[in-house]
Amino acid sequence: MSTAGVAVRRWRPSWPLFVPLSDWLSTTTAMQPTGATPSSQPSPSSVPSLLGMAIGRAADMAMSPHAARRDALRSLIATIKSSHPHKVDMMLQLVKQHVEAVMSRLGVQDVLDFDIVDLEGGMKVAYVLAAGSGEEWRAMGQFIRLAAIYRLTPSAALPLRLSAHSWEMATFHELPLAMAIYRLFGHLLNYKGTSLALQLSDRRYGGYRIGDKTFRVVPLGDLPGGHPYADSYKRSDPAVRDPGRRPDLYPTFSAFLLRMVVSCWRDEDGVGQRRVLLARRGDPRRGRVLTEGIPGDLGIAVDHRHDHGNLNAADARNYRLVIVSGFRPGETAAVHLVGELGVGGYAIHLLTTEAPVDDPSELPAQRFPLSMPLWCGVLRHFNLETDVINEGLWLL
Repeated sequence: MSTAGVAVRRWRPSWPLFVPLSDWLSTTTAMQPTGATPSSQPSPSSVPSLLGMAIGRAADMAMSPHAARRDALRSLIATIKSSHPHKVDMMLQLVKQHVEAVMSRLGVQDVLDFDIVDLEGGMKVAYVLAAGSGEEWRAMGQFIRLAAIYRLTPSAALPLRLSAHSWEMATFHELPLAMAIYRLFGHLLNYKGTSLALQLSDRRYGGYRIGDKTFRVVPLGDLPGGHPYADSYKRSDPAVRDPGRRPDLYPTFSAFLLRMVVSCWRDEDGVGQRRVLLARRGDPRRGRVLTEGIPGDLGIAVDHRHDHGNLNAADARNYRLVIVSGFRPGETAAVHLVGELGVGGYAIHLLTTEAPVDDPSELPAQRFPLSMPLWCGVLRHFNLETDVINEGLWLL
């Protein structure tokens, strides 16, 4: 898959030390007492040094864009496996342990499961997990949890099972990292029967497509000086443009995904998302919801900007979703609020997939016992709880 003119730096993991793979194999052999039966479980004290010394080098070879380097790794593994198969088995166990530890650190073990059946596949997984800052993987984990709540994974219960043998090298060396990660699992998602795999949409335009939604990457150099998305720009998770009837701009690809799942891919059977409250033309302090930071324990902010397709637009409008439930492990309802600046002033909407208690006579706090405390927590942070909850229009 080509980025069609968008400059993307090849991202590579940072490893503590590289040594030849053959040296690692010799080291693993030396671990065994003379005459002892090789064990599939290395001694705990040996694991950190072995991983630090050699997995990085082998993983870099496994994911190299150069066929000669990949072939050299395969040849070395095959040669050693033919004479000392227990050495390769031992390394495979070490790599699996390493992958499990990294996935735990990234917090994605509940949403992704890598099918590692051989050493080369394990090295590929180690390579992609080590890429970036870790935020790209965490953002995709948040999206997958929400996708499951919105029933976008009809034939694949969590965790999504992935096999490294189906990966395309170009995915990892030509796409921004967040998009490359999404491409690993996007084909397992669909909305109303339409695949949500990442596809190249228009090679001339430099666009991509997920389902019926098209977008293109906006390079940092295209953003004018002083643009609100310039200072926080991430090459690994770049700004993207939705060129539809409302040509919105998103600060990151992951923000685009989160907005799509709660706003556009929300109507699968059984989801039941509903808008519960609408508060219009209220306290100007509501504008803080659109501009100030959201503490991580309260939720995640998802921004986008309606600028009519003009990066220099003086009348651009800013929007923000604050997702307060559905993105953490174990959460079963997606709960969020929307802040926007309209013609009549700032407006706030409260939405949820939580099924209400079936008693119209009950107060909202009793009808939505999960959602109400979460909404109120965010609003209270901005001193807006009374303004919104007491003065908004309840749509029950």
